[in-house]
Amino acid sequence: MRTKTLILYDATHADRIKRLSGVKLAPFGSRAAALLIDFLLASLPFLAVMAAVILAAKYISAVRNWDASHDVHLELNFFDNW
Repeated sequence: MRTKTLILYDATHADRIKRLSGVKLAPFGSRAAALLIDFLLASLPFLAVMAAVILAAKYISAVRNWDASHDVHLELNFFDNW
């Protein structure tokens, strides 16, 4: 029979939040630059996948010879499926 593991509250985050209380925030320009860097780094995997898809369409004959009778219909209903 398995026994339940007791999960306790970890206050290390609370201590860190208390230490940061009252610290001046970085200026808007620095935060905007950090957001831009984050966006660029996050877009790299997307661009790599898109480049692979484009290369597949260009060099793989089964993909290149896909004719117009093969329609692809994608429907994204994020809130209708609940």
